[in-house]
Amino acid sequence: FDGMGDNNRSATSIAYPSSDLSTGSMAYSAGFEAKHWSGDIKAYAVSNGTASTSVSWSANDVISRQASASRAIFTMDSDGSKRQFAIPASEVGSSNGLSSNQISQLMATYPDDGGNANRTAYLQALVGYLRGDRTYEATGSKVPAINQAFRERKGVLGDIVHATPVYGVSVGDQQPFLVFGANDGMVHVINATNGQELLAYVPSTSFRNLASLASTGYSHRYFVDGNIKVVNVGSGSSARTLAIGTFGLGGQGAWALDLTNIKQVDSTAPDKYLLWELTDKASSRVGYMTSAPALLTGKDSLGNASLLAVFGNGYNATESDSSIDSTGMGALLVVDALTGNLLRTMDTGVGKTQDPEGTSRPNGLAEPVFSDWDRDGKADRLYAGDLFGNLWAVDLSSGDVAKWTFLQDSSGNTIPLFTARSKEGNAQPITNRPSVAYHPQHGVLVLFGTGKYLETTDTAVDNQSTQSVYAIWDRSDRDKTLTRNSLLAQTLVSESGTPRKRTTSTNTIDWSQHHGWYLDLYVNDSNHGERVVTKVLVRNTVAAITSMVPASDICLGGGRGWYMEVDIYEGHNRDLVDQSSELENIPSDPVFTFHTKEDGDVEMGNKVQVDGGEVHTPKPTTERTSMNSWQQLY
Repeated sequence: FDGMGDNNRSATSIAYPSSDLSTGSMAYSAGFEAKHWSGDIKAYAVSNGTASTSVSWSANDVISRQASASRAIFTMDSDGSKRQFAIPASEVGSSNGLSSNQISQLMATYPDDGGNANRTAYLQALVGYLRGDRTYEATGSKVPAINQAFRERKGVLGDIVHATPVYGVSVGDQQPFLVFGANDGMVHVINATNGQELLAYVPSTSFRNLASLASTGYSHRYFVDGNIKVVNVGSGSSARTLAIGTFGLGGQGAWALDLTNIKQVDSTAPDKYLLWELTDKASSRVGYMTSAPALLTGKDSLGNASLLAVFGNGYNATESDSSIDSTGMGALLVVDALTGNLLRTMDTGVGKTQDPEGTSRPNGLAEPVFSDWDRDGKADRLYAGDLFGNLWAVDLSSGDVAKWTFLQDSSGNTIPLFTARSKEGNAQPITNRPSVAYHPQHGVLVLFGTGKYLETTDTAVDNQSTQSVYAIWDRSDRDKTLTRNSLLAQTLVSESGTPRKRTTSTNTIDWSQHHGWYLDLYVNDSNHGERVVTKVLVRNTVAAITSMVPASDICLGGGRGWYMEVDIYEGHNRDLVDQSSELENIPSDPVFTFHTKEDGDVEMGNKVQVDGGEVHTPKPTTERTSMNSWQQLY
């Protein structure tokens, strides 16, 4: 991030209350400004499927105008205690406010001169700053004891890089809201109609670096940067609205909030809103999880039906801390969504010693997805990819979590469904959630792209392995790991026009021989460092794909990318060439939208946010159809 200057760059998708963009809806766009590391959510009114170019409101502006003392900000300590993030009276801490442990972390960088009065004054000023008090940002102001100002901000909301805002409506008091993480150390919940903050939460993982946010020498860090899912669970008077997310690159683990009644938040009652945190204290397998969980119903260890959150364990669980994973094993983590109890850790058996590069790198699983094979409304299979290019399948046919099993060979050994290897023979990392569509004969197709953009070395574009897009046929008789040799090959044939469009080969699949297809991102004798780190969006028989090519000069920040659509059954774009387009900046996940036109026809299409700004809208389709004719997507 050091060379990004004033560029507004964000890897988030545009957010909508629903896929229906009829008049009266809204669109929400996240972004940030790197000079001050400030972030924003901007709202735009929607009319006939198109968002206005005029900003309805800016969350950063609205929250910055809220009195810092009146904000409802909660926190959780590493022991699980739920607290108010309030200005403390002293360093001792209190039972309902900041703990002595949290205060100790905030004071770790204090330039101690031995004066207790100065220490307390500094602590109070620091917590006030983190709550949004801007008194000590002014040029010439003096923070008690350090004789200088705090870091200047452009509003109190921190940068939002990867944490796409998620829309929901609280089931208790019907409050529309957006929830998102920001690199100001907080998860924010805001009113979706006007941008006003309803509540905020400071995870325990933020405290180790939280004081650095006030330093004039601040160097960018991630705090709460993972993705989120919102779900309603239960019915009647027991119904609850949950938000479940991950810390992303800001910390190892995940969190959950209860957002059932948030129209009038009680700022003195953190227990009403904070549910749980999952950290590596629960399991050494817990790494830096960037993706949201898969949510499904299953049975816990006592046989009780429960909402389950299934996480890929993320990356770098081997980090040197109080809970080191010595194996570097990829794993699935099954958590009770209401209590946060870790019900099961499902190891894949593939860790550092199985590193295909032979360098003892730790493995890690990305976001899983479930599929309903028999269309009875219950999850039958779950899929997740790992850093080593393995696509794992889990049999969920038993509702009992203890009886879930990975795909096994004829000898009962755990095996991946598929192993992705490039045309050069190298492992292709799978770092995002697969998508699932029904196969025309039986079973399902699992679609995903390969590549990663997690480490500083991932900005390289020269001498890179070719990455690919895959569709893998899973069926009930699988007992061997598939490889690309059993798939139909499609290729990129040409790129031409302004803006440039792509044409693929049009090879025909034979399901008696082929177990899926692949499309290599390789054209004109080069792969250009292109990779897919976003979800493949499936609608009917078309897969929408966004890819990225990082800027070769890190000082430029960002990069460029492509949007493409291909047939889900054969992997070509024979009738979809005009839908492809080269993009000047890095695109987000594609998002499906539709709206009903005045004549009653439904106009459907995808939208892609490009580096947190411009929205790319490929040519939509108009159909005289109903929702019932659309393929169920996961």
